[in-house]
Amino acid sequence: MASPTIGIYDNRIEFTSLGGLPPRTSLDDILLDGFSLCRNPKLANVFYRLELIEAYGTGLQKIMDAYKNKTVKPQIIVTTNAFKLILPNCNIRNSPGYEW
Repeated sequence: MASPTIGIYDNRIEFTSLGGLPPRTSLDDILLDGFSLCRNPKLANVFYRLELIEAYGTGLQKIMDAYKNKTVKPQIIVTTNAFKLILPNCNIRNSPGYEW
């Protein structure tokens, strides 16, 4: 499996993970129920022990909560072969030339 990619732009950050969602899993399962299926348990365990994460399956909900009162919102694009999360940069929202 290919490594995830992170694209950093002036107006957004894009995280792309190849492989799509796990079988029989929907985006609602992840966003509403906090469903989590770790693709790299060893790495997740290291992050947990370093206290960089406090629980599995809470990250996307925390991201959505952080944008709750913002005019721009994260985008999630799911295909059969990829999962992409786009986080807008709220700090440049009113800057000239802001567009996707």
